[in-house]
Amino acid sequence: MADFYTTAKSTKNNSILHRRDNLIAYIIETPSRILHHERSTLYKGPNREPIGFIEFHGLHDNIVEINGRSFLPHRAHESNHLSDSKEFMASDGRTYKWKHHSHGVWELLTQDGSHTLVARYDRNNISVYPQAILVQDEVILTLIYMRQCKEKEDDAAMITATTSIGPIAGILPS
Repeated sequence: MADFYTTAKSTKNNSILHRRDNLIAYIIETPSRILHHERSTLYKGPNREPIGFIEFHGLHDNIVEINGRSFLPHRAHESNHLSDSKEFMASDGRTYKWKHHSHGVWELLTQDGSHTLVARYDRNNISVYPQAILVQDEVILTLIYMRQCKEKEDDAAMITATTSIGPIAGILPS
């Protein structure tokens, strides 16, 4: 099993993932938004070898690319429209689904009927189980994508809630 942890200064956009022995395993960097899209780059190891990226676009599909292979996690088939769950096909030919639980917990399950847990994220700790070690880079990149999507959805919901309540609340004359 591969276990990683982030430091207290890490954010969803800029993080360093350390292995148990404290060596750097991955670095995630997201510079400021440029030309209407946001790009996060995933680097592997302390030598900062770029292995993947995520681009969020306002007018067309987002892009997720790892080791030259593009794919985009999409809504899981059995999920309802309110679900945060998304699935993707990894380079090993298997389909996996990220499932969001309360308190920032994410679990990655196989979509082969067995629904085997192959990775788990709980706040600042990520565990990748032996069944997913061969696609570990994809696991890390899709987790980053899922967390960023969730935050964008939460931000949009907050803006909608704020504008629907608006400045009228509490100031109407009695």
